[in-house]
Parts: sequence; structure tokens; C-alpha cells
Amino acid sequence: MRDVAAKALQKALPHLRRDPKMKATPGTIILVPDPNYVGGTPTPFNGATPLKARPNDGAEKIQNHENKTDNNSAAKKSEAKAAWMHPSEFLHLARRARTENDFARFTAAAKWRPTPPPEKKGVPSKGTPFQAEGKDSGKGGTLAGRGVPLGLLGERDKHGRDPLMLAAKQGNERTVRILLEAKADVKSFDVNHNTAIMHAAMSGFETICLLILRQGAPFAEPNSFGKYVSDFAEKSGLSALLAELAHRHEGGDGASPA
Repeated sequence: MRDVAAKALQKALPHLRRDPKMKATPGTIILVPDPNYVGGTPTPFNGATPLKARPNDGAEKIQNHENKTDNNSAAKKSEAKAAWMHPSEFLHLARRARTENDFARFTAAAKWRPTPPPEKKGVPSKGTPFQAEGKDSGKGGTLAGRGVPLGLLGERDKHGRDPLMLAAKQGNERTVRILLEAKADVKSFDVNHNTAIMHAAMSGFETICLLILRQGAPFAEPNSFGKYVSDFAEKSGLSALLAELAHRHEGGDGASPA
């Protein structure tokens, strides 16, 4: 903004030039006599004292545009801050969201992502919920995609269950859909190596099982007790899920043992 305003003022006052060494408050330009000026009759000016000039109309418009941009940026930051909620509340809503206000707040929080911190030697800074490929989260669940911010999707309870597992276990189909749309990790597991689809199958929520399965959830790996998704599906009488697993097995998709 100052460069454009300075050029406009120099055009009107050619005997002056901007002094880049002197600091000025925002929206103010400091002008000093131009020793290289030749020709014309300069406007009266006390060369001993620098002139503080306001930007012209064109520069004002530019300043207003910049202010508007800054305001938009501030609004976005404010919106992002409003979207964040305490992790315990997010985990609670994953299970218990019922009202439209609950779902609206949960959706905004699910989309929230932290600003990635500076990394050292490829290792994310401590204290920010990031995924790290090939490593255990410490509370259960392999985390994929090094350096990908999880936001609140990576939060877990004391049993290592993330929001998707809790929503699936509780049968909250709407929050499950919100989490899947927000790219929740369908491959993560808890301290007992139970995945989200396993939790849904154990609780008998077939529709949720199929939703998660079609998002690429693994079903060929057992939990810590040697149980597969198909075992839970059979126990809960989930015929559609068993048929889907059998179809994937026939297609060489790696279904769990019979």
C-alpha cells in the first residue's frame, strides 16, 4: 500500500521522495526533499523537517481493501476458534449428539484442524495431535499419514477409542457419517485392537458396519482376543454384513477366516 501511495504523492509532488529509512505509523508516508529533483517550482516545503503525508484516494482504497482482507482473515481465525471444542465434549457428542445444534457443533469441530507446527527432522512437534505412519498412538491404533493433522478426530478415551469407534459402538449413525466425511481413520484400533467396524458389529449396528466397511475399513485382522469382524457379525446376526464380507472374500479382498 505504501509503495503505491508514495508513487501517487511523488507524482503530485515531484520534488519529494519517500524516505525508506524512517518509520511511520500505518497509513502514513514520510517524504523528504529529493536532491535529484530538476525543473519546475517546488511546492513550499521546509527541508529541515520531514513531511508526513496521508495516502491519496487511490491508496486509501487499497488500504481499505487490505483492511477488509485482514478482517476476513480475522473472521476465519475466529470461526476456527469457535469450531474447536474440548476433546472430552467432542468424544461425548460422538456418542450422544441428538439435537440439530449438537450435530452442527459436532460437524464444525470434526472439520477443525490445527495449524501444523514446525517439524524437526521429520518428527511432528510434541503436543499436537498428528498421525505418524507405522507407529502406535500410545493408546491403541496404528496411525497413518505422517504429518497429517488429525484435529479432534485423533482424540481418544482411556480405552484408546477414538470418536468414530465411540459413535459406531453407540449406534449414532449421523455422527458416524459426519466423521467419515471429515476423513476419520477407519483403520485405527483401541487398546484391545478393536476397530470401529468391530465396535459397530459387537453392538449390532449393521448399517454403520456397512458404511465403515465401504470406506476401506480392514476386516481381515483379528483383535487381541483372536476375534474377527465376521465373528461379531455372526454373533449379532448381521446377515447383510456377512454377505458383504463373503463377497469381498470371493473377490480376493482379504476377508477374515470363516
